[in-house]
Amino acid sequence: MPRVTVLLPVRDQAACLPRAMQSILRQRWHDLQLLVLDDGSEDGSGRLAAETADARVRVHRSEQPVGLAAILNQGLALSDSEYVARMDADDWSHPERLAKQLAYLGERRDIAACGTAVTAIQPDGSRRLWRYPAAHDAIRASLLFENVLAHPSSMLRRATLETLDIRYDPSFEKSQDYDLWERLGRRARLGNLPGAYVEYRVSPPGDGGGVARQQRFADRVRLRQLQALGLDVGESELRLHSAISRWETAGFDLDAIEAWLQRLLQANVASGIYRQDLLEGVVRERLFRAARHAVLRDLGALQRYRRSSLRGQGLRWRLRELAAALRAWRQRAASARGGRHGRA
Repeated sequence: MPRVTVLLPVRDQAACLPRAMQSILRQRWHDLQLLVLDDGSEDGSGRLAAETADARVRVHRSEQPVGLAAILNQGLALSDSEYVARMDADDWSHPERLAKQLAYLGERRDIAACGTAVTAIQPDGSRRLWRYPAAHDAIRASLLFENVLAHPSSMLRRATLETLDIRYDPSFEKSQDYDLWERLGRRARLGNLPGAYVEYRVSPPGDGGGVARQQRFADRVRLRQLQALGLDVGESELRLHSAISRWETAGFDLDAIEAWLQRLLQANVASGIYRQDLLEGVVRERLFRAARHAVLRDLGALQRYRRSSLRGQGLRWRLRELAAALRAWRQRAASARGGRHGRA
């Protein structure tokens, strides 16, 4: 039996599938099985995978589309490897990826699943490095707001999933991984490697409502965590928390954002779910980013931020505040010049 099975779901992605498959088949770690999960493709994706001249490739086809969570659960049932890794049909894995993750999980027997940093390929072709918290407690604190374990970079210890009887939830049409990591993280430990071993292709906006639908499912995971903290969360509170989580706070008052974040910290003191110092760090970053956006509209927002007990401490934070103020001043100056030219 191969030590790791890579689950690669695909639906009508024949154009990009060969590159993704080759990035796995050319890994430095050779003892693997690549299980291509064809979720009802109509463009011959499954047939293309089956024609690959490598005995490590196996294809499982669902004649009708069943959705990502269900097809991944089928893949888990078909796998008997010690580890199960993920890969998407439009992404690419560095040749060292599996070897690095196997070494990490071999040394850290307490870790049930790990991801890596990723290089995000934007729709315009630009590249950005996305790093995530490395240690379990920091991951848990960040999961209160957003998913911080990149699904196509993940590797899981299959025995832990079996012992805990944890699978993907088919009711999640989107954010299946966010839901899985939050549930798994309550009962087992998670980790992230700092190296970027996956190139992740970001979907363009305006994809038929997919982004909004994903946020609705992500909010289900956020709401579950907020309720676990003992908070009575209404629609307005969830909308505010979701905006803070997505770094999209332009329509919200900075004082209201600070009050909500303080409420989270107070609730955690009572519940003890997250490490308080780590949650405070996550919250400070969220408030600073909200203030940085607010100061572009209202220079007084920076003064209100400086009065907050959640203000970050130290030289690094002071330099970031200065940079935010300079950015706001430059934008206002540019707007003023544009206005004068428009009246000329």
